Amino acid sequence: MNDDAFKNYPLRGNPHFTYATYYRLVLPTLLPNVDKLIYLDCDIIVRNSLAPLMNENMDGNLCKGVIDVLNIENQNRLHLDKYVNAGVLLIDLKKWRENNIETKFKTYLKNHFDEILWNDQDVINAVLNGKIDYLDPRWNTQLTEYKGGRTEDFRKIGKNAFIMHFISSRKPWKFCKSKYEKYYFQVAFHSPWKDGLMIHIVNRLTGKTISFSKILFSIRNSQSKKYKVLTILGIKIKFKRKLYPLEYKINQMQQQVYELNQQVERLSSKNKRAKQ
Repeated sequence: MNDDAFKNYPLRGNPHFTYATYYRLVLPTLLPNVDKLIYLDCDIIVRNSLAPLMNENMDGNLCKGVIDVLNIENQNRLHLDKYVNAGVLLIDLKKWRENNIETKFKTYLKNHFDEILWNDQDVINAVLNGKIDYLDPRWNTQLTEYKGGRTEDFRKIGKNAFIMHFISSRKPWKFCKSKYEKYYFQVAFHSPWKDGLMIHIVNRLTGKTISFSKILFSIRNSQSKKYKVLTILGIKIKFKRKLYPLEYKINQMQQQVYELNQQVERLSSKNKRAKQ
């Protein structure tokens, strides 16, 4: 894929989004010989056979997905009947082609550019409004700290989820605390990338250990460089350090500049008050 084709599309919502999110909109062109498909985001864990999902009856709908964790505010914002999370979608791609949906996506993007918040997810829900339906929430259990995660009971059904979806920027591989992160690591350590994951974890732990050790024990210069600050078990001890002649002269000059700046600020404040 060439992201240049999407450079004029809005990219909002969360900072971790990239233009790859818009690849969903061109699936009819990408897969011309596929009639029905399951779309899956990359921040998920599949914990069940996908066969029951693939065999789900479309009931005349062009797409099916799980209710979004922020469905109420998104429905109200876009005036829609339903609003699904686009991380897991069951798509009738044949009907998308028959109804020229890809072109309708582009038209909606052009005409509603300023209204779009959640990128292609907004576009899919808006264009397919009336022809989009809900799946069992276990097919896309959105694990997040958002309030909607509680109101839709996603956190309760997490352990029984067919697909766990780590939405928002809180990903287990970023070591952001997540209630179900252990399931991610269980899978990750059996993947072909387990060696890289181990290196990543060691690097992160080493960095945290160094940061922690600096809190317990460190020696550094004070900001003015006149003192050494010794930290032992979190207790800071400050003592005068020996200054070399040139360093001493520089410190003097820095102090003089600081004092001059203070005088200028005081004079400036006096002038302002006099004018008032």
